Amino acid sequence: MKLLLHELAKRTPTVDFSSTVPVVISRESDIDIYVQSHEMPFKSMSFEALERYPILDCGAELDDDMKLLVYCYHITELSPSTYEIILMARFSHSNNLGVLRLTENTSYIYDIASNRWDFDNYGHSSEIYNGFVSHRWLFLSAMYDKKMQRGTVKPRSTMIGKGKKRRKYTPKDYIVVAPSDGHSRMSKSVGRNITWDHSWRVSGHWRRLPEGAKIKGKDRDGNRTVEGLTWIPEHIKGDGPEIIKARIVR
Repeated sequence: MKLLLHELAKRTPTVDFSSTVPVVISRESDIDIYVQSHEMPFKSMSFEALERYPILDCGAELDDDMKLLVYCYHITELSPSTYEIILMARFSHSNNLGVLRLTENTSYIYDIASNRWDFDNYGHSSEIYNGFVSHRWLFLSAMYDKKMQRGTVKPRSTMIGKGKKRRKYTPKDYIVVAPSDGHSRMSKSVGRNITWDHSWRVSGHWRRLPEGAKIKGKDRDGNRTVEGLTWIPEHIKGDGPEIIKARIVR
């Protein structure tokens, strides 16, 4: 199986996806309802549906010229409360597959011909930006649903860039999410060996520092740069049957 993240990396060779953890969600997963309770276990993550189906239909809440089908949703945490969103999507007004990049204050469309990001007014509304950011809970809820099971897969490599900048890109081991009774179907669709989890996985989370703490907390890279919070990385406990323990944000 070739990830859509491969395609996103090809279309945007100026973006570094080397630290991105890809997540592939089975079409049988229930991702219609999300709970605002899960934090991202990794700083950069991408989400896509199995067999290249759209993972998100952004239509009802947008004007006709802004409707789009999202095939790959990429999110990077810039700070505990700000994010960068990159979407590979099909825009309804042109039916073209393109790439949209959103931050808190700006939005850009990637121009493949000129190999650059062009400023665009798509995300000028903070409501649109906040809406796309909030969709992370939709996918994280599917990841941590008790009816679902997670596994990991070694990805294939692909070549990105042109000329002297052409290089091999290999994503990090990607996570697959499927119903507990859908192992065989998922393995057949992926076409590669899946290592299913059999451990107690505590997701990464932000921990509030004691009031009056004299030192800054750690960011996701271990640097002490964050006021009032510190990052606790994802870690595994035990060696029994898989249990995914999601941290509830208070």
